Amino acid sequence: MPQDRSRIIRRLRSALLAAVGVILFLIGAGYVIITQFPSVGAYGADLLRDVVGDQAVARLETASLEIQDAVHTAAHKLGHLKPLAPWALVTRENPATPPPLAPPAAESTRVAPPRWPPRPLAPLGSVQGEGQWLAYLSDSTGATVAYRTFLQPDSTRPYAVVAIVAFDLEKTALEFVLGTEEPASKVSVDRPGTIPAVDRCPGRLLAVFNGGFKARHGYFGVRVGGVTVIPAREGFGTVEVAADGHTRIGIWGTDIVPSRDARFWRQNGPLIVHDGQVNPHTADTDPLNWGFTVAGVTATWRSALGISADDKTLFYIAGPSLTMRALARAVAACGASQAIQLDINSYWVHFEAIHAAESRLHAQPLLESMKNGTGRYFSPYSRDFFYVVAAR
Repeated sequence: MPQDRSRIIRRLRSALLAAVGVILFLIGAGYVIITQFPSVGAYGADLLRDVVGDQAVARLETASLEIQDAVHTAAHKLGHLKPLAPWALVTRENPATPPPLAPPAAESTRVAPPRWPPRPLAPLGSVQGEGQWLAYLSDSTGATVAYRTFLQPDSTRPYAVVAIVAFDLEKTALEFVLGTEEPASKVSVDRPGTIPAVDRCPGRLLAVFNGGFKARHGYFGVRVGGVTVIPAREGFGTVEVAADGHTRIGIWGTDIVPSRDARFWRQNGPLIVHDGQVNPHTADTDPLNWGFTVAGVTATWRSALGISADDKTLFYIAGPSLTMRALARAVAACGASQAIQLDINSYWVHFEAIHAAESRLHAQPLLESMKNGTGRYFSPYSRDFFYVVAAR
């Protein structure tokens, strides 16, 4: 009997060590895939969820991202990972930045500052050019309809530089496309996964960027083309474009109420910024609120969509090594009054500026690190996405 017991213990120990080895291997492999092959990691994680479930994959992703974060932190401390501006600060297209703010006038003569171009932002870090808006996209008349800048929202990760694009909603319009597969629903609805031909032409299409989570990661509401694909969830953040083209971001049930005439609306968890204030729950990890994805305190690629208090400026915000709290801080700092988080992780966070040359459209990623999958929105795409067009 003692020998049998000893044999059983040895077998259990061997099995435990083997299980630990497999887990460590998966975590290590996940780290390599996330950093070197983001598209493989993104689609591989989707396949793995069908096998082991959302929560198990979220834990593996979290562990892999924590390794990546530790490597980045160590590299920064050793001087190998320095915070840098994501683009040239002065080019032929941008010979100068918008002028700095003038000193405030006396109360009796004070007037409201011009809305466009956006006013320079107060730097959050130390990189030269932070908070300076540069001309980015123009309409067919040559008028600048979008500017871009960057911020460093996390003092513990100064290498995490966030790109911000500001669109003039008086000269542009936000549109939405349902993916061929996501957000998944049993509701019968047309799913072309492509930009309509009327908008996919030079002088009209300006930019395209990622949507929100898959349906299984929160079952957040979606309505498009007069069809409610997934019912809205009360109290959750929603981006809506009304029948008259007016864009709003707010809380469903208070700021935004049901309307059959809305052109589309899309939810993706609670607002991360409400009335200009960061949601204090952005560090919470409740999957019922934020979906079965990596925790809000985990540093990864994140994106968001915000809007100014007057609903006239739309902001797209994205960057690497961001906790949800850091993302929300950048959103609030750029001047957004209301904002929701969009998709996360390196492959799914993707923004393309659209330029025309020889009557053809060409996609140019917002950031150098977004080159994986350039042009993905020109073909039927499995995930939902937004795009911006010049106003007619």
